[in-house]
Amino acid sequence: MEHKVKQTYGIKVATILHATESLTEDLDYLCSLVEKPDPEFNIKNAIVYAHAVMTLSNHLEFVLEELTQRDLTPEEDLVK
Repeated sequence: MEHKVKQTYGIKVATILHATESLTEDLDYLCSLVEKPDPEFNIKNAIVYAHAVMTLSNHLEFVLEELTQRDLTPEEDLVK
């Protein structure tokens, strides 16, 4: 007789919240460099800079839009 074991993989809700905060702070910092340039961090390549901003923006959107739509575990501490 074969027994199938169901396993649920998830991400801790606290981890998602921390990631959201970090991504937001990083995105805010990069965007602020256009308004108030940092002399220690010169933007030498606008295309690389734009890719970095878009990557952070896309990742933040994934965390906020995609992950928040997924089900929680019964204990509500993990996102499936």
